[in-house]
Amino acid sequence: KTPYHPSHEDFRKAGNGDARRLLLIPLTTGPAVLPPRGLISRFKRRLHGKAEPEAVHMLYPTEDDWTERYFWDLVSHRLGSMERPYLSLAIRTDRFESFRAARVCRVFKELTRHPLAQRLRFVDPLEAKEQITSQFCG
Repeated sequence: KTPYHPSHEDFRKAGNGDARRLLLIPLTTGPAVLPPRGLISRFKRRLHGKAEPEAVHMLYPTEDDWTERYFWDLVSHRLGSMERPYLSLAIRTDRFESFRAARVCRVFKELTRHPLAQRLRFVDPLEAKEQITSQFCG
């Protein structure tokens, strides 16, 4: 759930003394539903402690599991709960006329109207790599 330098033995695990120079940035994941809002919901969560972990889903902008607005609500919620927030999305390279490409266009058009757009900073991946590497490696 956070960027890491993989182990030489198992790329799925962060390396300690045997870390590769490569930095892996996992796709952003999160629950498929937002937590209940309001005073009563907040009181119940505090009273009962943390609930069971919710099922985690990859947040693909091409999927039809949510509306365009709700997709960005989920992303915003996930970013708000991350220790070191980052957003990494997978976007298919379909023909522009395809159903999936049209969906991606609608999702990103909705981002321009979503409050999250004010918090995001789009960067060149190579520049981001340098920033992240210096952040994690000192």
